[in-house]
Amino acid sequence: MTLLLAMHVDGLVIAAEPSESMLDRTWVPTVVAGWRKGVPAGADLITNDDDGGGGMAAGHLLGLGHTRIGHLSGSDGASAHRRAGFRRRIQAAGVELLIAESDGTWEEDGYTAATWLLDHHPETTAIFAANDTMAVGAFAVLKARGLSVPGDISVIGYDNSPLAKSRYLDITSVDNRSDLVGIDAAHRLLARIEDPAIKPERTLIDPVLVVRSTTAPPAP
Repeated sequence: MTLLLAMHVDGLVIAAEPSESMLDRTWVPTVVAGWRKGVPAGADLITNDDDGGGGMAAGHLLGLGHTRIGHLSGSDGASAHRRAGFRRRIQAAGVELLIAESDGTWEEDGYTAATWLLDHHPETTAIFAANDTMAVGAFAVLKARGLSVPGDISVIGYDNSPLAKSRYLDITSVDNRSDLVGIDAAHRLLARIEDPAIKPERTLIDPVLVVRSTTAPPAP
């Protein structure tokens, strides 16, 4: 960060968690892409509507007829927003809230969270993972227990990553539209460079549900 500012850049897009020093030293026009713990004063925020996406995932599974839906969640950032949206949609439907929270969102975190979920709630018929990587961890648990996807348990991920798009995995996923987040961040940065005095804005990009082969109605 210090090196970038020393290069006298005209503007900055922050696409990772900013450090305290970054927050203190950001005096050039700045746009933050994605949910972050800290947003520099005067910076714009462009991010996916992860709250809406979490609700969208829950709505898809509820619409298929599932009522025993577990959520594998990370602890903060986008995961917290996805969990909040999932929670609201599930509670609005009057369905029991089943959440297995992990510190991270890697494959191993998904494996550990799915193990806990199925150990404590074996009646689960659907799983919403905070991202596609955690969903892969859940697949490993299901395979080890002789459970099929989606025959026994439906699984939906988030991000519509290359993992979800692979022909082998073919994961139903919520697309976070990271392409549009990047495009909007660039446009907003150019506008802020042209007029640094414009009021900072928060823009939410609507997610899109991509239905593939890992979700289906629960077994009769």
